[in-house]
Amino acid sequence: MKTARLFRYIVSEVTLQSGIALSVLLLIFMSGQILTYMELIIRKGFPFIKLFQLLALTIPALLAFTLPIAFLFGTMVAMGRFSADGEIVAMRALGLSLKQISIPVWITASATTLLTLLVTVYLMPYSNRKLRVTLEEMALHRAFTRITPHTFIQDFPGILLYISDMTPDQQTWVKPLMIDRTLHDKRLVLMADRAAVSQSEGTPSVLHIEFLNGELYEFPYLEPERYRRASFEKFVKNIRLGSDLNLSNVPKTDREMTLPELREMIRKRRRLGPTAVAGYRVEYQKRWSFPMAALVFALIGYPFAVRPIRGGKFYGSAVSILIMVTAYIGVLVGERLGDQARIPPWLAAWNPHILLGLAGAVLFFLLDRPVHRRRRWRLRLPGSVFRWPWDMGLPRRPGLFRIGYILDRYILGTAFRLFALASLALLPIFLIIEAFHLLDDLVLTHTPFSVLLKYLLVAAPGIYHQILPMIAMMTLMTAVAGLEKFREVMAMLTHGISYYRILLPLLAGTVILVGADYVLQERILPTTSTRADAYKRIIKGYPAATPVATQWAFGATGYLYHFDAFDLQRATMYGFDVYAVDPKLWRVREHCYAHEARFIEPGDWRVVRSWCRRFRPDENLRTYYMARLRLPETPDYFESTRRTADEMSARQLHAYIRDLRRKGFRTRSWEVAYVFKWVLPLGSLILFPLAASLALHGARLGLAYGIVIALLLGFGHWLLTQLGQTLGMVEALPPMQAAVIPFLATLFLGLFLFSRVHT
Repeated sequence: MKTARLFRYIVSEVTLQSGIALSVLLLIFMSGQILTYMELIIRKGFPFIKLFQLLALTIPALLAFTLPIAFLFGTMVAMGRFSADGEIVAMRALGLSLKQISIPVWITASATTLLTLLVTVYLMPYSNRKLRVTLEEMALHRAFTRITPHTFIQDFPGILLYISDMTPDQQTWVKPLMIDRTLHDKRLVLMADRAAVSQSEGTPSVLHIEFLNGELYEFPYLEPERYRRASFEKFVKNIRLGSDLNLSNVPKTDREMTLPELREMIRKRRRLGPTAVAGYRVEYQKRWSFPMAALVFALIGYPFAVRPIRGGKFYGSAVSILIMVTAYIGVLVGERLGDQARIPPWLAAWNPHILLGLAGAVLFFLLDRPVHRRRRWRLRLPGSVFRWPWDMGLPRRPGLFRIGYILDRYILGTAFRLFALASLALLPIFLIIEAFHLLDDLVLTHTPFSVLLKYLLVAAPGIYHQILPMIAMMTLMTAVAGLEKFREVMAMLTHGISYYRILLPLLAGTVILVGADYVLQERILPTTSTRADAYKRIIKGYPAATPVATQWAFGATGYLYHFDAFDLQRATMYGFDVYAVDPKLWRVREHCYAHEARFIEPGDWRVVRSWCRRFRPDENLRTYYMARLRLPETPDYFESTRRTADEMSARQLHAYIRDLRRKGFRTRSWEVAYVFKWVLPLGSLILFPLAASLALHGARLGLAYGIVIALLLGFGHWLLTQLGQTLGMVEALPPMQAAVIPFLATLFLGLFLFSRVHT
């Protein structure tokens, strides 16, 4: 009876820790999907409840991967705590061997295996299929987004819109310009005094535009002599905002097939050769290998967890991450080789189980053997890291100032060690998640595995920049929890040292961390992000760099330019159009076209096979085989490389925004990114009052709960920040408000809770 009660206690503790780990892993793994889904929903105008539907469809595929890992973390943390607190010794004193104590762990592993098997066999294929169809249907839906004056609107395929002004209700446009490229043999350019806009209800909806009092310029590509200019009082254009395409008959991928469907596909494609069927065989084996991972993790994790090492939960987390990385690399490499038919499908799916299982079997066999204690090493903070005036030869001051110096040095040393451990724990997890998202692209494009490793290496600084507030909060929570656990906080309060004074060195360290984060963002990230983007494009099968030119742009003197192709090295345009626009009449005075335009010097272009049509004051046509055209713009004005905000410093991004504004392009996304460059590194400092107010409560609940609270705080703030950034990019909020509101909300909540702490 006592043994049964003890086993229930172990099962409950392992289950509890596994549930906590599963919740954290699901939040981390779903972070990227949440942002993508939120942006898609806001841009397309879907109700917010759609987000929960998409997340529900995403969870089964994540559970197949995270359930065994969560069990591994739960086993290591729970059994590691038993070992560190002497409970394993007490159990052995009752006559139980380590192998007998492992029975509850095996029971929990078997339950995890059955649950994972249910997910991979039944739930995952259906959810993957439903998720892909839902996302493709949402992508086909085009919503009428906010129109900004003096910018080109490219939300509608084949249609380019530009307006000079609009009424506050956005139902009337002033001086609109529409360029219709939906016709293959000609281009339509329309300019009007105003336009009335309305959107019909239903699915799909239609954007109805009535252009009033304007001119239409029709340019046939193959027959330029048939160029036509026509005036109109009313011109109606209807733009469909959706599609009736039926996606129910789209073929299933291997991850959307059930086991019978996979077997049938293997039978049908067998005659095409081993390469054609290898991917389906590997996927079939993975459906069985993923659930069995829990049993393998129990075999290798349990011997490490019950070792008499005073590592606590950090030791268990470190070993869990090491095992997880080993298993993931084995799956990644095995799947790649298996899809190429270089190794048997069973080896591709089961190689990490074989490797870890053999090591675990040896360790499990040696469980009850005596352990020889060896000298432990401990990470100590060098004395030269924090130097005070008396360390530099100045006279020391006795009393409380000397006590404060010792206290600060002790707290900072503890925080430094915890910060290093938290960084080493979280960064590999996020790198694994990033690799997990690129696994399918790596297999489909047959990209070498070394490219993925190079990408993860150069992407690590950017990922670390994103999770740094979470690491800082984990450091603060665990540092205070450790001090509270050994009653050190109580001892300091008893000697008249307030809680504010205890937090002072941690606050100073956070300020230094914020400064280092700014340096990382401005000095290192632009270079590493550029290289990471190039490697990521290679993995996805795209060119390493994509310089895209602005094919439509307004010049500084009122000219409207267009070109079909642009050779930047030769400074030559092909299919070059120049529209001279009268800003008062909002009509085209003259339209010049050249098959080829080459830049000679500032203000001088040489054009070949060109013509010019003048409409005002008199209409006439002039043709030239070779001529010179005086334009104020240089080739650099037309070149626009699609760089992301992460690839530029704040100064470079500001100059880039000014350049795009001069060309008449929408710059809202870059404006939002520019504002966030100044506020994002402040995340660690903004979260400090909130974490400090909850640190003591988390300490009383235990170190594990303090870690969970820190992760939830960091993830919640990150999610709130990304929501504000998304709302800013879709123009639901101005850039400054989108950046400041999430930070102010977190700061005010933290200050309110911090004011209620007994210090």
